[in-house]
Amino acid sequence: MEIGIDSFVEITPDPASGKTMSPVDRMHDLLEEIEFADQVGLSVFGIGEHHR
Repeated sequence: MEIGIDSFVEITPDPASGKTMSPVDRMHDLLEEIEFADQVGLSVFGIGEHHR
C-alpha cells in the first residue's frame, strides 16, 4: 500500500494579512513540503491541476 498526499499548489491570500504569496515563494514552499513528505516516509506526493 502507498500512502501520500496531494496539492493543487494554490496561491490564496493570507487570511490575517490579505497579502498574496509570490509564485516563486509558493514554489519554494512546495519543494519544502515535498522534501518533508519524503522525510516522513510518504510514498506519493501528487500535484493536481485545477481549471478555473
